[in-house]
Amino acid sequence: MKKGKFLAIFPGDQHENPLLFDMNRLTTTILDRDTGKLSKRERAITEKRFKNWAGKRLPLGIWKEIFIDKNSENPLGEMVGKESRNFLPHCTEGVVEYIEPVLELFTMQKLELERTVNSGEAVPKACWLPIPKDGLTVDMPPDERGIGGNKLDELLKAAFSGGYFQGDDHRQEKRAVVAGACYEYSVRLLIEHLIDADINVIWLMTCTKGLDIFSSKLHTAHYLKELYGKKLFCTYDWIETLLGPKPPGWDKLQENIIKRDEEQHQIWWKEYVKQIKDRKTSAGKNIFMTEKEIMEG
Repeated sequence: MKKGKFLAIFPGDQHENPLLFDMNRLTTTILDRDTGKLSKRERAITEKRFKNWAGKRLPLGIWKEIFIDKNSENPLGEMVGKESRNFLPHCTEGVVEYIEPVLELFTMQKLELERTVNSGEAVPKACWLPIPKDGLTVDMPPDERGIGGNKLDELLKAAFSGGYFQGDDHRQEKRAVVAGACYEYSVRLLIEHLIDADINVIWLMTCTKGLDIFSSKLHTAHYLKELYGKKLFCTYDWIETLLGPKPPGWDKLQENIIKRDEEQHQIWWKEYVKQIKDRKTSAGKNIFMTEKEIMEG
């Protein structure tokens, strides 16, 4: 990527990998002083071992001891997924670390910032910024209560202040390249958020991971393109004009990703048609509910 050309934002959505959890990091869960709100099992553990944590934020290790039932349907008592009661909101908790290449970027930037500050520069510039996501959305508040605005929006305002002029003649200068994460929700929601902020989006689809079987890049791209028209540019190409020289092996990678995505779409499409016919979600839940079901559920 051309140095200084782009502001790079790394949403903190690493998903569940217990091997990377830091058990000493504080979660946003505050242990309620009213233990009657806990289950019988949770209450017994809390009153026996963790009474002094009442009213305080729990470290991940203690959170796990209280809220992960080792005798549940999952015999290991693991944090097993978004539909499970034992799902840890990992996106915001800060208990999962970035991968090594990203950590190296942050380290390089920290050293550069220290150098510029020590040299007397009044406003040092950062171009690689980590931001914890708030659940599955791109709403990224400064703290767990959402007080003080939205980190992503503040960065976007700062990135496009100054030389950007309103109007169609200059609109292409206000743009973002989106890559990485999962297109089922992270990428789709981010694209929608950026376009709502009047930013043109180039979706680099070769660099976007998906969940096998559960979705289709073609379907997502079609859905977004139908909504946003000329504000969105979907491509499998490497944009050399913006990003610099094409990485080694890119053409082969692009060919393989396109082939895989087309195959994946065919598998997904058959299941999708069946779901629509049956009026079911991919999890087997009814799409439509009666008034009684809504009020009971």
